[in-house]
Amino acid sequence: MHPPERVTIETEGADNGKSFLLYRMPALQAEDWIWRCALAMTQAGVKISQDQIDQGFAALASLLLDHFGRIPWQEARALRYEMLPYIKREMVNEKSGSVVVRPLVEVTMPSKGDSYDVEQPSTWFLLRWRYLRMYEDFFDAAGRSILVLWAAAASKAPSVSQTSPPSSGPSSAPA
Repeated sequence: MHPPERVTIETEGADNGKSFLLYRMPALQAEDWIWRCALAMTQAGVKISQDQIDQGFAALASLLLDHFGRIPWQEARALRYEMLPYIKREMVNEKSGSVVVRPLVEVTMPSKGDSYDVEQPSTWFLLRWRYLRMYEDFFDAAGRSILVLWAAAASKAPSVSQTSPPSSGPSSAPA
């Protein structure tokens, strides 16, 4: 079992200083999630080049981020929300001083002084990007196979546009 990854928000704003723990999905669920992404983008007409196949994780992560918007909203929303149970808030209990790890609060209850755990859209992007990065070993091992099959399926799908290899790869995304 992989240990969770701790992400502390260091950007200015309402989420500054908040810490989150990212846990991996079970392996079969994660593989299914990646296949659903690839198939949804294939159905949306996203093409993949041999250069991208050769890049493995860098290409797959870039394709997911660059073309996720082509996936029909219902499927994209389901894929995004499937990550949420695996993202937990880590905080210090003010009364006891102990560290508490709990599910994210997604509902605002102003009467109780509660607020969303994530208040800035950029924090969601960062958490989801870091969540994808946790699976880099999977992408490196199986990603090329998925990309090859994706390319084969995409060659049979109606063309929307040809993608080009990512110019700077995932290292240019937030870390």
